[in-house]
Amino acid sequence: MGDTIGDSIGDSIEVDGIILVLSCRKFAKIRLPELVIPPTTYKTVVVVGDQSIDSAYVLGRSRKTGWYHLTLNCEDTYIHLFKKLVLAIDAIFENFTIREGGGILRICDDVVFDPQFAQSIFIQCSTL
Repeated sequence: MGDTIGDSIGDSIEVDGIILVLSCRKFAKIRLPELVIPPTTYKTVVVVGDQSIDSAYVLGRSRKTGWYHLTLNCEDTYIHLFKKLVLAIDAIFENFTIREGGGILRICDDVVFDPQFAQSIFIQCSTL
């Protein structure tokens, strides 16, 4: 995920919500350039696993896309997807404060959004 701005974010960032993209190192370079996130005030966090990092996770931000990249110290295989999801949510709550009415929308890196449907999801979430 090479072009990140930093290894950590620092203070908690207040956001309307998070689009949590579960990916893996094997397919990230292929699928992420094809991923189109519709315009929203939610922040995008892309998650992969890497057991070789020295900390529980590394969080940075892409200069190119503006997306946050979260690398977790865990397995990066399909069978460990639920573990990756749980660890990602934990790291998100350590680094982001989600405003009332927001939430986390979990997607996979191969999702294709219908822009009108996606926009209705964000509108409904903000009015709950």
